[in-house]
Formats: sequence, structure tokens, C-alpha cells
Amino acid sequence: MIDRASRLRLFIKEELYIGLDIDLSVEQAKYLFKVMRLNVGQTINIIDGNTGEYRAKITIKGTRSGKLLVKEKISELIKPPNLWLLFSPLRKNRTEWVVEKATELGVRRMIPVITARTVNVNVRIQRLKMIMIEALEQCGGTFLPTLAEPISIVDCLNFWPSDRTLNFCDESLSAKTDVNNFFKRQRNKESAILIGPEGGFTETEVQLIKQKKNVVSVSLGPRILRADTAAVAAISIWQNVDKNSE
Repeated sequence: MIDRASRLRLFIKEELYIGLDIDLSVEQAKYLFKVMRLNVGQTINIIDGNTGEYRAKITIKGTRSGKLLVKEKISELIKPPNLWLLFSPLRKNRTEWVVEKATELGVRRMIPVITARTVNVNVRIQRLKMIMIEALEQCGGTFLPTLAEPISIVDCLNFWPSDRTLNFCDESLSAKTDVNNFFKRQRNKESAILIGPEGGFTETEVQLIKQKKNVVSVSLGPRILRADTAAVAAISIWQNVDKNSE
């Protein structure tokens, strides 16, 4: 018989440590006891996105509440490479998809950037954070990225940290199949990827971006990708190059 708790991972919002008593929320209790049909005495894996992964025992079971006791730490926190993702918010479900996949792949920080052609300026930060938590529970990771409040492309560039390389995914390089600066970048562990909106950046925005000293224009290949596809492709390429450069 398959143990329902064997593959279950639950995100806990408070910082975890051995011996901690955890009060389950109504939603968590319903999920564990009604959906998964777990009972007192069974154990599950829990994460907080900040300290690692733990094993916790169910000590109290109720219809709308319950308790867990943290018994042991089973793995340390594993941080992904120091990469940020800057993206222009897309239509609702596509933005959620980008945030979900970026969490699964592993980035340190996500920043919604508002541009002249951004189609969705009403970013639901709390909803996106829920998507990130669900993705982390499913993918086996232990680090929860930071999700920043939306910022305009102008303010983002004005306050950009001088020690972080900004990889600008430049559509104008798509025809140059022999050019891909991801494979020529410096061994700078503090990097970021900038993905444009549907329809691309305006010419004025492109000039502002390229004026920054620590910006590197990069190609994602010979085709012009959808913005959501570009985000996933760029993270994957960067991580592969980062791994191979060590």
C-alpha cells in the first residue's frame, strides 16, 4: 500500500527548527486530513523556503485545525545560483506560468518590470506568491525566491546595482545564429535576465537598456520566442553556462 505522506511536502510560513509545534491553518488541515486522509502519528516533509527541509509528525487532527511537531532536519537549504529574473507581466495565466517555472528552475529573485507595452499592470503579488509556494512544494526545492513589487523599466535601470550583470534578451540578435553572449559572459555570480513584454521593448527603452555599463545583449537563438517561453529558455541556458563555467 502506498503511503500517502511519503511524497508530501508542505510549506510552513514560520521559520522551522527541531521541536517546533506548528498550528495548521484551516486550508492545510483540510488538505492533510480530508484530501490526503492522513492521521495522527503519520509524518510529512515540511519546508519554509529559508532553512531547509524537515520531517514533522502529526500530533493533533481536527476538522478545521491540527498540529505538527518538527522531529528532524533531513536536508539543508540549497540556494540556486545568484540569478534574478526581470520580466514584463503578461496576461494573467501566462504570468503565473512564468513565476511557477522560474521557481521550479531556481532563481533568487523575480522582479515584474512595467514597460510601455506591458499588457498587464495589475500584478496580483499575493496570488503569485501562492503559485511560487505550490511550485516549491512540488519541485523538491528548499529555497523560495523573493518576489518584488512591480517597478517601471526606467526606475529599474536607474537603481540597478553596479555589481550585477544584466543579460538583456535582445530580439534584434535572433537572425545572428552565431552570436550568443550567454556563452561568453564573465564569471560573475551576480547576474540577472531581462525579458521584454509581448510586442517587445520600444526603441527608446532599448537604448536606455543598452546605455547601462553592466548590460550584455544576448541571443536566445534564431527564432523570436514568446515572452513566457523566452523566460524559461533564458534561465535554462544561463544555468547550463553557469554550471559549465565552474
